[in-house]
Amino acid sequence: QQIIDHFGNGSRWGIKIQYLEETQPLGTAGVLKLLPPTLSLPFLVLNGDVLTQVPYSALLRFHEEHEAFATVSVKEHETVIPFGVVETKGTLASGFQEKPTLSHYVNAGVYAPSPNVLSYLTPTVPCDMPELLQRLQADNHSVNVFPFHENLLDIGFPESLSAAQNQ
Repeated sequence: QQIIDHFGNGSRWGIKIQYLEETQPLGTAGVLKLLPPTLSLPFLVLNGDVLTQVPYSALLRFHEEHEAFATVSVKEHETVIPFGVVETKGTLASGFQEKPTLSHYVNAGVYAPSPNVLSYLTPTVPCDMPELLQRLQADNHSVNVFPFHENLLDIGFPESLSAAQNQ
């Protein structure tokens, strides 16, 4: 309710915000089945436990230019392994890396799906966005990634929420 009270219908920012309220948990994608069937344009889905500065208009533009079924925003994340890594082949050492840095794209929790993804959801059946994206890929539909470099904070844990509040 606090989110609705704060953002209202979005007119204060020159946008239109609509809210979907679940009567039972449907997951991050399953709730989309509550959208009106007349939806004709791509839309945004945002995880509520993520603070990010994804450029939303650029994400939608990218999604439309690439004619994707869905686009997921991603951010590069590096993890330093605090030990030397030994690569193996069977029982033989095949290589050594001293405290390597691994780099991966992580899901930023901001999605741009096209309306046709709704046909991959069943009313009242829970489904999360990663599962929906995998269904699209299994059916040979394009799921694009939109890399961005702006801030990303997961506030789904008390310590990360506290850190975000102190910034």
